[in-house]
Amino acid sequence: MEYIGVMAGGAMFLVGMTFFVYQLNKIIVIDAKTREIPSPKKAGFWAALGQRGEGLLAYFLIRKKYRVVAKTKQQEQELERGKKKALVGIVFMALGAILFVIGFLFF
Repeated sequence: MEYIGVMAGGAMFLVGMTFFVYQLNKIIVIDAKTREIPSPKKAGFWAALGQRGEGLLAYFLIRKKYRVVAKTKQQEQELERGKKKALVGIVFMALGAILFVIGFLFF
């Protein structure tokens, strides 16, 4: 019973992390479509993977070769919503980590 804070914090962290990675994938797919990078869904998938951000770094290196061709208002709005949702995921991760540490230290 005393480890409920630890389990709740860990669950919050995992939910936040999953939500953040999903939103990051969506943001990268939108960016890849506006730059007309071949197979934008694959680019988003590979860029969102990796523990140390090597996929994102590789995407940024590939991205330099392509200029923005056409960005519609809808894509711009989706990009802004995705950024805000990714921030919510980061907040959930932070709160979950804090709850996990507090639960671990005091119970």
